[in-house]
Amino acid sequence: MYNHLTKQKKGHIRGEEGESFVRRSEHQEKLQQAREDTRAETRNDILQDVWNGLGSMDDDDIQKVKRFDGITQTQLAEAVGLSQQQISNIVK
Repeated sequence: MYNHLTKQKKGHIRGEEGESFVRRSEHQEKLQQAREDTRAETRNDILQDVWNGLGSMDDDDIQKVKRFDGITQTQLAEAVGLSQQQISNIVK
């Protein structure tokens, strides 16, 4: 039994497939994808909060924004490196 398990372990170390074995490259790809998904989700949540926050302003706040030319979806997009259409889709 020991020799059998040792042989399996060495096979895993060499990168051979196993039932519960995940190749390092596959793990790295899944990890990278999870990081990218989390960044996009976080970015989208922040953008929605910013855009929705503009909608909940009272009259005084709106006047202040108008005085400073407000913020448009295009300006918000430029600030975060997206297109205006992407911002529009996110804040819907």
